Amino acid sequence: MAIIKPVWITICMLIVVHVQVGSAQQLVVAPSKNYVQTPEGKPFIWIGDTAWELFHKLNREEVDHYLTVRMKQGFTVIYTVILAEHEGLTLPNAYGEVPLYRQDPAKPNLRYFEHVDYVINKVQSLGLRLAILPTWGNNVQNARDGKRSYIFTPKNAYQYGNFLGDRYKDKPIIWVLGGDRNVDNDQARLIWDKLAEGVRAGSDVKQLISYHPAGESSSAYWFHKSTWLDFNMYQTGHARRSIPGYQYAEAHRLLDPQKPFLDAEPAYEDIPIKFWEYLSKRSPEELIGSVFDTSGIIINRDYFEAGFFTDKDVRQQAYWGLLSGAMGFSYGNNAVWQFVGTGKKWVIPSLYTWQEAITRPGAEQIKHLRFFMERWGFSTRIPDQSLIYGINRHGTSHIRAATNADKSCVCVYTPVNQAIVLNLSLSADTVYKVSWFDPRHGEIQHEEKVVSNGPVEFNPPAAMDDCLLILELKK
Repeated sequence: MAIIKPVWITICMLIVVHVQVGSAQQLVVAPSKNYVQTPEGKPFIWIGDTAWELFHKLNREEVDHYLTVRMKQGFTVIYTVILAEHEGLTLPNAYGEVPLYRQDPAKPNLRYFEHVDYVINKVQSLGLRLAILPTWGNNVQNARDGKRSYIFTPKNAYQYGNFLGDRYKDKPIIWVLGGDRNVDNDQARLIWDKLAEGVRAGSDVKQLISYHPAGESSSAYWFHKSTWLDFNMYQTGHARRSIPGYQYAEAHRLLDPQKPFLDAEPAYEDIPIKFWEYLSKRSPEELIGSVFDTSGIIINRDYFEAGFFTDKDVRQQAYWGLLSGAMGFSYGNNAVWQFVGTGKKWVIPSLYTWQEAITRPGAEQIKHLRFFMERWGFSTRIPDQSLIYGINRHGTSHIRAATNADKSCVCVYTPVNQAIVLNLSLSADTVYKVSWFDPRHGEIQHEEKVVSNGPVEFNPPAAMDDCLLILELKK
C-alpha cells in the first residue's frame, strides 16, 4: 500500500489564494441550489472561521497577523460582527470609537467604520471574504435576553441596513443577520426583514444574505421562504459530542424551495462542553484564582468535568456535513472568537490566548479539509447512505457516504477506525483506485482493488483513526 504525504498541498493552496487577491466578485447561488459559486460558475470553497470580535477588539497590527495566518491555513471566509455581542455598543474599539451615536442604528459613527473599512480592505487584499453580521442578535427583541430596551426598530433597522449595503456594496461580503438568537416574536421578525430589505436596497441586490440562529436551530424555521434568504444556516452548537449534524443536513435537503446550507457554528475547538452549566454554578469572581486567572485563562481544567471539544470533534462535524450535502464548513476556536488575551475582556474561560490558539490542531488541519474539497469535487457529491451496508448506528461511529452522478467516485467518512462495508451495485468486476485519506495529517494511502457486485469490506490503515475512504473508478 503506497503512502503519500502531500507536503505540496500548502504551497499549491497559497498559489490558488493569491490568484484571487483583489477580487471583489460577488458570490451567487449555483443553478443546482446546492452551493455558492463565482459569477463564472466556479464552485466556491466555503471554509469559515468565527472571529466574532474582530472589528471590536483587535488593532490593525493584530488584524493583519490574524488574517494572514488564517489565509495561509486555507480559510476562505471570516465571520465577524459590527455591533458585537459583549459591550459592543458601549466598549470602544482599539481606537477609542463606539459604532453608533447615542446607540442609534440610524446614526453610525463613521470613525468606528474607518476601522471596519480597514479590516474589509485587508480581507480583500488577501483573497478572503467576510461573512458580516450587522449586529449580534441580542440587540433585537428576543425571549433569551428578556424584557429590557432594545436599540432596533423596523425603521432604523432599514436605515442601518441601507447604510451598510451602500457603503460596502463593492466589497467581498456575505451578510448574515441574526447572531445566536432565535426569532420568537413578530416584532423581531419584522426588524430582521427590514434590515435585510435595507441591505438589499443599499447594495443593489449584489450580495448574498443568510441568518445565524441559536444552538440546535436553523434559519429555515422562520425565513426559508423569504426572498432575501439566499442560503440556510443551522447551528449544532456546544452542548455535547457527536451531535448528529448530518440530520440537520438531511432535513435541509428536503426543503422547498431548495437552498444551499451549512452548519454556521458547530462545536468550537477547546471550548468546555456545555460551558454554561459550569459558569452558572458560581459567579466568575468566585472562580478567579482557582479555575481561571484574571485574563480568563483556565488554570484548573478539571473544573469542567465534561471536558473540552477537540480537533477530532471539529473534523467529525466537517466531514459529516460535507458528505451530507452542506455547501461548506465553519470552524471556531474558543479563544479566537472572543480574542482572549492579557488585558482584554473575555466571556468564556479559555485554555489559551488567541495568539496561541490560531495554530491549534483543528485550525492547522483546515488545509487538509480544503484539499479534500478541491481534489474530490465537493460540488458534485450526492449524499447516498444506501451505499452503507449493514447497521450504521448514530453517534460516535456513524458513517457518511456520498458519490457522484455516475458513481465513478465514492467518498466515505468514518469517525473511528472500523471496517466499512459498502453495497456496490456493479454489472461486472470493477477495478477501483482505493485511497485512504487521513484528515488529521493529510496523508493518503493508495491501493487497487477489484470490486465485485454486492457487499464489499474495506479496512482502514491501522495508524488512522477517523479517515476517508475514496473509491475512484479506473478508466
